Amino acid sequence: MSKTSNSNLLGPKNVHLVFNGDEVLQAHSRVLQLFSSAFADRPTVAEDVQTWLIKAEPGPVTRAVVQQWLDAIYAQVDSSRSLRLPSSCLDDSLPLLIFAEAMGTTDVVMQSIGRALVEKSDLHMTVPMGPPSANGMVPVVSVNLRDTIYFVPKSGAAAGTLRGCHPNEPHVVMVLDVEAMTLAKAYDAGGFQALLAKALEACLHLCGRLKLRSLTRLLLDFLKLQCLPTMQFSVLLPTMSLALSPRVIDCMPRELLFEGFVRDALEHRRAQVDLTADKVDVLMASQGAATWFNLPVGSSQTASIEKSSVDGSSLLTFKRGVSALEVRAVLGGPLQQESKRLRTEIVEAAMQS
Repeated sequence: MSKTSNSNLLGPKNVHLVFNGDEVLQAHSRVLQLFSSAFADRPTVAEDVQTWLIKAEPGPVTRAVVQQWLDAIYAQVDSSRSLRLPSSCLDDSLPLLIFAEAMGTTDVVMQSIGRALVEKSDLHMTVPMGPPSANGMVPVVSVNLRDTIYFVPKSGAAAGTLRGCHPNEPHVVMVLDVEAMTLAKAYDAGGFQALLAKALEACLHLCGRLKLRSLTRLLLDFLKLQCLPTMQFSVLLPTMSLALSPRVIDCMPRELLFEGFVRDALEHRRAQVDLTADKVDVLMASQGAATWFNLPVGSSQTASIEKSSVDGSSLLTFKRGVSALEVRAVLGGPLQQESKRLRTEIVEAAMQS
């Protein structure tokens, strides 16, 4: 069925979606049958008015969620319709994803919802910081899912706080003070790090279960960005086993698992050579690099490569206050573009088998 801006071509709306007792939304059975297995066996006669009682656990589905689901479905066949997400907070779209799963929504619609979330430049998630209050409100902290590095200083005036490096901002910002971090530890023995890992794990599990590839990639990119080279600073390395739980691995989209295996087979070759240099120019070619080094994208900084006195590794060292980073040389393997082409070719063949 090709897209058209004239929904009248679909005929009369002969499905009544009823929820909360008397609130009704109408839809075309032809459209629902195309994109929802819950309606696959229902008749398509226009005169046969159908009623579908919408309910879900643990509470009733809101009209807004059902409307978002219908918009996501109709956007596939009607160019005048589009999905309007409730906000840039991933948590606010979880009811839509769960409802779409319950309705047996087809993969093409599910992927469109995932892409709509990924396209949000300010997409973020919330991390519960304590139990619900007397009025049912849960204290939370918002965590950006793009190009923001979070870390916990262990010394100095900022010790024990949660800090964040944002792209192209001149200063590190404080996200949580010592008191808030202490309250988080009282709520969970693992502190904020464990709470973040558990919140991320829940999102990764749901996205993996629904095979939302683009959204899962974004969450994994966030995870990798938090893997600072020093365990004591990172907010995720100490609790990585909580974030990448067995159920997350079990539900991970096959395409992403295949990509990881092929990438490791093609590219994982450490050269076992020592690198030293008195002067190297480091260009900030990505938002992630710019965030870590607290420099604008496209700028450069002079550094040196020195041998670590601890383990002999090669360290990229700056004169200004930026932590040294290990530099690894790769021996052999395909060039970057060739590796990408091979990965695509191999993974596509595996997915079709």
